[in-house]
Amino acid sequence: MRVAIAEAELGDADEGEDPTVNRLETMAAERLGKEDAVLVTSGTQGNMVAILSQCHRATPSSSVGTPT
Repeated sequence: MRVAIAEAELGDADEGEDPTVNRLETMAAERLGKEDAVLVTSGTQGNMVAILSQCHRATPSSSVGTPT
């Protein structure tokens, strides 16, 4: 495992340069029959992506947990 980690190709996932993340997202999209996929690193982050994807624009009043 240490050898695999040490020899892994690296890149900036935020810039779309990480080949491992790119392969994982492509594989997930193909398996689910979707155009594209995005890797999120936690359930909380995934929930926020899902909620904010339904908002027309992110404003403090449309954020979860913010009083209106």
